[in-house]
Amino acid sequence: MYHSITVKNYRSFREFTGDGLARVSLIVGRNGVGKTSFLEAAELLAAKGSPRRFVDAMKRRGEVIEGMAERSGEGEYPLVHLFHGHAVDFGAEILIEGSSEASEGERVSFKIVDMMGKMNIIPDTLPADHVLPSLMISSNSFLPVQLPLSSKYDFHLSDRVILDRRKVWRDLEASDFRTEYVSPNTAGWVELNRLWGQVTLRPEQETVLEALRVLQPRLEAINFIASFGDDASSASAQITAKFKGEARPVPFGSLGDGMWRMLALSLALSQCRNGVLLVDEIGAGLHYSTMSEVWESIIRTAQSLNAQVLATTHSLDCIRALAQVCELQPGLAEDVGVFRIEPSINGLVAYSREEIITAGVSEIEVRG
Repeated sequence: MYHSITVKNYRSFREFTGDGLARVSLIVGRNGVGKTSFLEAAELLAAKGSPRRFVDAMKRRGEVIEGMAERSGEGEYPLVHLFHGHAVDFGAEILIEGSSEASEGERVSFKIVDMMGKMNIIPDTLPADHVLPSLMISSNSFLPVQLPLSSKYDFHLSDRVILDRRKVWRDLEASDFRTEYVSPNTAGWVELNRLWGQVTLRPEQETVLEALRVLQPRLEAINFIASFGDDASSASAQITAKFKGEARPVPFGSLGDGMWRMLALSLALSQCRNGVLLVDEIGAGLHYSTMSEVWESIIRTAQSLNAQVLATTHSLDCIRALAQVCELQPGLAEDVGVFRIEPSINGLVAYSREEIITAGVSEIEVRG
């Protein structure tokens, strides 16, 4: 569990430190201050620098070279958007460091280097000023790895390069330290099916069902039917829900957006034993009247799995619901933190337990 994360030269952060992180940390702040960027940085750190997570972050933001995927079947991702101020050249480096219960010095670095210059070998067939850009990823978990980039101007990273080097990070991501990211958008069928396959016939399956019963108390079971679709709207017909006292199951999609969101959250959290769950806009799709129960479910599950949850929100209802849980259940409140991103100090402003409760009861604005 991370207590502190420092981010340098990543997106909106020249240098930023989040101290005092809790098991369940809710991060608030104005639009554009870097809430999502902080979650992305935490994901990259927890995933040991996996370039797949780099690409996932860019896909979520639509930072893909248009037309490339259609023509070649592969995505091309311009790394320029990941560096602070969109300024990238040889030597530019993103550095993310964290301290946790397991280690005081976790770090991952992403640096643009010239492979040709680094090798100090320039074949006679190439001009003297020829460069071979690459992304060098280094961490205290493995030896540095270089990924060739397809453009020396925007420094594009391609899907093919990542696939060619996938074994390095596949082994790391198969370790006990797991990381999942849930965006505000509805998860697709393929992603939900992947997660469900990891909990089927395991204790975590009942944990997921208990979370869904926060919204639908009579839910008995759910069933995934094989499909090749990747569209949540069509996937709803491929997941069914069985309720107590009813003979026939119903399409899961008929239960509403809140159930989709709760399914995505609970499945992702179930995969994060001894790891980290990142949730952007945690209240998206969930009715305010259920948020206190949702928070209680998330905190209890995080405790039982020894997982950490870092989440963001714009919703005052979401903050008030968390405050209510902290007021009524001190045992859960001990594992909760609320933080505001404050650009003027390049860090997080932490609220005490009393301030969180006061904000919920007195409707004090804490979002910045």
